[in-house]
Amino acid sequence: ISVSRARLARIDASMASLSEMQVLEETDGPNPSRDEIEKQLWTLRLQFENSKATYHLDTPVMKDLAARIARAEEALARLQGPRQLVRRGINANRQRLELDRISERTTLAGLEAKKTSATTDLERTERQIAALNSHEGDIVELSSRVRLLESERDRYLAALEQARADVAMNEERISNIAIIQEPTLPRAPAGPPRAWILIVGVVLALSSGLGSAFLADFFDPTLQIPSDVVNRVGVHVLAALPKHRCLRAPISRKLEPGDEVTLTNELRREFGFVVGHLLASDKKTTIVSVTSPVDKTGTSTVAFHLAIRLAAAGVGNVLLVDASDSLTNLTRSLGRKPTKTPQAVTRNLHLLPRWIENCDATTLMSAIEEHADSANYVIVDIGSTTTSGPALEIARRSDQTLFVLSPRADVATAQRNLRILETHDVKILGSVLNCQELRIGAQP
Repeated sequence: ISVSRARLARIDASMASLSEMQVLEETDGPNPSRDEIEKQLWTLRLQFENSKATYHLDTPVMKDLAARIARAEEALARLQGPRQLVRRGINANRQRLELDRISERTTLAGLEAKKTSATTDLERTERQIAALNSHEGDIVELSSRVRLLESERDRYLAALEQARADVAMNEERISNIAIIQEPTLPRAPAGPPRAWILIVGVVLALSSGLGSAFLADFFDPTLQIPSDVVNRVGVHVLAALPKHRCLRAPISRKLEPGDEVTLTNELRREFGFVVGHLLASDKKTTIVSVTSPVDKTGTSTVAFHLAIRLAAAGVGNVLLVDASDSLTNLTRSLGRKPTKTPQAVTRNLHLLPRWIENCDATTLMSAIEEHADSANYVIVDIGSTTTSGPALEIARRSDQTLFVLSPRADVATAQRNLRILETHDVKILGSVLNCQELRIGAQP
C-alpha cells in the first residue's frame, strides 16, 4: 500500500508539471493585411511617379500623394512579416499519466480492501487463539486425569488377572505356575494344504476352459452342424457338406457334352438323399429352385452338383438353369455364352445360361417352361431371395425349393428368410448345410 501511494504521489507531481495542451506544429503563413498595404503602397508610388511628369512637387496633389505614401510605409513598418501558424492538441504524456493514475488508484483501492479483510480475519483469529489459551489449563487438567485413569485401569486389569489365576490355582490345587515361552502368532496359515490349493486351481482352470468353449458354442449365432439347422431354424436337413479336404471340386477342365462327372463318395452320398426325395415326385417335369438367405453360400455349387447327381442317376434329362440375378456363377464358371437356348454340359445334362440381366420373373419362368418339356428335372439356381427381385416369384412357382444354408448366414437371417418363403406359399423340400466352400472348377 505504501509503494502504491508513493507511486500515485509521483504521478501527481509529474502531471502538475505538464499542461493539458501542447504545441503539435508551428508553420509560417501569409499576412493578408501586410500584403494589402504593400499593394496600396506600390500603387501610390506608381501614381506619384506618373504625376511627377505633370505636376510640380510643391503642388497639393503631389504633397497629398507623398503624405499617403509616408503613412502607408509607417503602417507597413508596424506590421510583422509572415504570420506564424500554431496547431495545438492534447498532451499525450499527461493523458498517459492520467490513465496510470486511474489504474494506480484502482490498485490502491483493492489493496486497502484486502487490508481491511485481512485485518478482520486477523482479529477473528486472535479471538479464537485467546479462547484456546483460556482453555489450556482445562486441557492440561483433563489430560492428567486421563493418564491417571489409564494407570488405575491397568492396575485393575492386572489385579483381575491375578485373581483369576488364584481362583484357577485353588480349584486345580496348583501351587506354582511357570511360563516356559511367551505366546506368538503363527506366520504360516493353518490350512488348507498346498496340495488342496493346487488341486482346486487345476479343477477351476479346466472347468473354466471347458465352460468357455460350451458358452461360446451356445451363443454362436452361426449354423455349423445339421442339428443347429433342425433345432434353431426348424427345417429338415437333406444333405450336409462338412468342412474337410475330400470335398474339393471334382472338375479341373471344361466339360464336354459326352463327358461323365464322377463325384466323390461324400458328395454322392449326401446328394443321394436329395435325389431320393425328388424321385418321389410323380410329375412329368419337376422344377426345383435352389435358394439361400444370403449371397455366397454355395447355391450355384449345390445346384450344379445336384444336377450332376441326377444326371448320373439315369432318371432322364436334367436342365440346369442359371437364374441368379446377382452372380451368374454357373454361366461364368462353366464357360458358356449367354444364349436363350439350352447348351449341353455332360451326358443327360443341359444348361440354360443367363442370357439377359435384370430380367423379371415372368420372362424367366416363360423361358424355363418353354424348355422344361424336354427335361424330367429342372434345377433353377435363383441365388438369394433377399437380393434378387424375381427369385421369390420363381421359388413360389417352383414345385420344390431347396434351402441352402452355411455358416455365413446366422440363425436370425435364416429364420427371417424362411418366414418370407412360407408367407409366399413356397414349398420347402428341405435344406442343405454347406460348410465347405466348393467350387465348380470348370475352366474355359
